[in-house]
Amino acid sequence: MKVLVVDDEPLAQARVLRLLKPYTHIEIAGCASNGLEAIDLANSTQPDVIFIDVEMPGLDGLSAAKELSEQALPPAIVFITAHPQHALDAFKVMPAAYLLKPLEASELDKVIVKLGQPNRAQIKHKQQQQQLSYKVGKQLKTLNLDDILYVARDGKYTQAVCASQQVLLDKSLKELEQQFPDTFLRIHRNTIINNRKISSLRHNERQYEVLLEGYEQALAVSRREVAKVRELIFGE
Repeated sequence: MKVLVVDDEPLAQARVLRLLKPYTHIEIAGCASNGLEAIDLANSTQPDVIFIDVEMPGLDGLSAAKELSEQALPPAIVFITAHPQHALDAFKVMPAAYLLKPLEASELDKVIVKLGQPNRAQIKHKQQQQQLSYKVGKQLKTLNLDDILYVARDGKYTQAVCASQQVLLDKSLKELEQQFPDTFLRIHRNTIINNRKISSLRHNERQYEVLLEGYEQALAVSRREVAKVRELIFGE
């Protein structure tokens, strides 16, 4: 579980980090001291959960959480505040939890347990997320993620390539990466691949190329993305 901690008070930040340290399954994505920093850091690190203070200078926690909740795949929001009067406004953002300062280990533990338990809505959402919708004329169709080999951007179009068909999508590569982070891996600024379809990685005289199962054509891997591909394949 990747976590982002947001608080303008260094001591409060440090307390949250200290209380989270015993949880070995939690990875700290970073810390921010205001709402704008939180949004920038969340966009770059894609945390699963954000522990965020309500009252902060500049963009406050409520405003930042509202903006983050509008993402295609938003993180869970846990508000931490010394001001219980903000609870009503905070719950308009549909947070996962609302904790009061000074933060107690026992209360935090309840939230960690809750965050690890899938509910009915999450399970249903996950099932729905195994498919992509696309239009052919006025007809709405669905495409299974497992059928996709890769998705490429060609000008203003985004095209999903399967073994038996090619489909135009109305989502950008970035949106697909954010919505399906466990499925798609970027190998080029114009290409993301289904990481479950990777067969091998090879290097010719000019560049690295990846080969996909059931697809004869090799796909170019840009220099900046080679390390990620090697790590996925070889664990390097």
